[in-house]
Amino acid sequence: MFCLPRLSPGVPAESLMSGSILLGLVAGAAVEQVPSRVDELVVRGGHVVLAVATVLPAVLPGATRAFDGVRTGPESDALPVFGLLFTGDLVWAAGRIRTARVRLERETTHLARSTAESLSHRLVFDAVAVLGGLLLAAVGFVLSTPRAVRLTELDSGLVVNSGGPFGEKFLPWRGVRRIETGGDSVRVRCRSPHPTSYRIDSHVADEQRQIVVTLRRCRRW
Repeated sequence: MFCLPRLSPGVPAESLMSGSILLGLVAGAAVEQVPSRVDELVVRGGHVVLAVATVLPAVLPGATRAFDGVRTGPESDALPVFGLLFTGDLVWAAGRIRTARVRLERETTHLARSTAESLSHRLVFDAVAVLGGLLLAAVGFVLSTPRAVRLTELDSGLVVNSGGPFGEKFLPWRGVRRIETGGDSVRVRCRSPHPTSYRIDSHVADEQRQIVVTLRRCRRW
């Protein structure tokens, strides 16, 4: 369902996500109508297969692009990628929990005692969880492209608009570290606590100079 924004580029993302959530709820309710089949599936490890099958469409393109050294594609690709990764993790976790519950119900209990979990095991588990998060971030970085924003120069600073109802923020001129040109673009480099940079593409030298002059003049005010 997270692939719908890519399959329907002309439909607003909010409508697609609402439809996706509704579709997921309906699918989950339909699956629960046959709980015995679901129990058999998770006991046989079917949830692991489903989780892997869900994640592969998100991981394989990222791996291919990483080896090729290419970062292309629309920015909206990040939504289905993270959606697939999240869904795969959710399927695996839910299946693991259900497997334990089903086996508790079906099998004979021979011993039940309170114990303490090994700290070293917990450390390894937490480290794996952190590495998994880094892997998700790396895949998202490989598949994403620079976000398009709109810069508006004012006397007191820049208004950065990245779109959406909460996409505007104000950047005072004291937060701008340097304005420079390079190749076919003008770069506005910012200071901490948001050490990012904004690239204004321009293939005409005169236009680049005019942009730099305007930015630097406003910055001095």
